[in-house]
Amino acid sequence: MMIVTVVTLLVALVLCAVSPGALGAEPAEQSVVLITGCSSGIGKATALKFASNPKYIVVATMRSLTHFKYFDPETITAEDFEAKPADERAVLKQQFLAKYPHLKLSQLDVTQQSDVDRVVAEVAEEFGE
Repeated sequence: MMIVTVVTLLVALVLCAVSPGALGAEPAEQSVVLITGCSSGIGKATALKFASNPKYIVVATMRSLTHFKYFDPETITAEDFEAKPADERAVLKQQFLAKYPHLKLSQLDVTQQSDVDRVVAEVAEEFGE
């Protein structure tokens, strides 16, 4: 499991450095991308990079959906987001969801095989992949 996580992190670093498809791999049809560790940092940045391209449906996974902050790091910092009153954060959440309509959030703890099996089954059922 550790090897998969390290490989995922290395791939994420490369993908954040270039736009999706810049390496000639952009799909002709809409493709599903499943990314782990998306609550913040490199995982979130990778998910948003792919979700900004309508050729991708992004299943962004994280251990806890309650920790996900619905803001675009290109427009506001995490600290500024947290400092906003609840009603302003709600508006930012709606703006975020409108900007990334191809982003689907899902709970997944990669250390739990049952979680991995569940998410893979959900993705296969919903998207036929």
